[in-house]
Amino acid sequence: MIEVNDRSYSPRDKTIVGVCIDGCAQDYLDAAEEVMPNLQAIVARGASGLVDTVIPSFTNPNNVAIVTGAPPEVNGIPGNFYYDTEADEEVLMNDPRFLRAPTILAAFHAAGHHVAAVTTKDKLRLFLSQGWLGINFSVEKAHEVTEDEHCIADVIDLVGRGNPGIYDPEASVYCLEAGARLLKRHDLDFLYLSTTDFVQHKWAPGEPEANAFYARLDRFIGELDAQDILLGLTADHGMNATTIRPKFSLSRLNYRKRESLRPASSCPSPIPTSSTTVLWAPTPPFTSRPTTSRPLQPSCAPSLASKKSSPATKPLRPTSYHLTASENWSSAQTATPFSAAHPIGTT
Repeated sequence: MIEVNDRSYSPRDKTIVGVCIDGCAQDYLDAAEEVMPNLQAIVARGASGLVDTVIPSFTNPNNVAIVTGAPPEVNGIPGNFYYDTEADEEVLMNDPRFLRAPTILAAFHAAGHHVAAVTTKDKLRLFLSQGWLGINFSVEKAHEVTEDEHCIADVIDLVGRGNPGIYDPEASVYCLEAGARLLKRHDLDFLYLSTTDFVQHKWAPGEPEANAFYARLDRFIGELDAQDILLGLTADHGMNATTIRPKFSLSRLNYRKRESLRPASSCPSPIPTSSTTVLWAPTPPFTSRPTTSRPLQPSCAPSLASKKSSPATKPLRPTSYHLTASENWSSAQTATPFSAAHPIGTT
């Protein structure tokens, strides 16, 4: 057993792969079901359900909660910003110095396992790469990798094509594609992949652009699943529809600045919620578990899948979850317990 942040994790004979699909509300998966045969196959032989995210339901606190297996009061990342009382200013929490707890990745590395991580944005990579040595790079700066810093000499050669910009839907696709290539060329014990929610902020579930994006993701979900691994897919927060999209700045822990509100029709880009779907597809004899849902309201649950195994939103209640999670765009769902079938452990 590997102990980290008062939790125990069991190494496995197969490579453990965790994938965080940022902004992946359940509604996106439902709307794209027909173009995601690989994901549907994973769910059919595994399990799926919903769990809550940490609050606020932003990318940094939830990704860090995933990789530490601990809530913000333990890992030190409670949001994307914090208020510096001495400087009287907001500070972006994108520096690893704010991290107060070791990651699961670092714990596995310390136990002698081969670990790798690929993110879409480089700022998240800096968090995830703390405390261990191994392959770690971002899609954003894939063309700048060095053996000394990233433990890999050429990502472009690995993937076979140049890296897209982070505001291109293909950036998240590239992340999963790079992960699939890593598994074929390197003997890894633990791999973590994290995308961005650019598409989910720009297009609602079921829109052609969103479905095309998920079809592309599904191709490389299939490539990951085809390898002899334990695969978990999840999101970090959810997406909910709203009629207005406020703009504000957090300062002195209050909403001090509030700009003009515009109709949602003129603001197609969504903001995160706190509901996520969890999908876990282990090897037999485990079977799939049903997902339950409640009436429409702000969402707060994640999505996890495992091997062979939008309109604006507002955060809800706090939560904790393991390894990965997927967001919801329109309705809050109840969490399904996964402790018995979890590939590594529970949180």
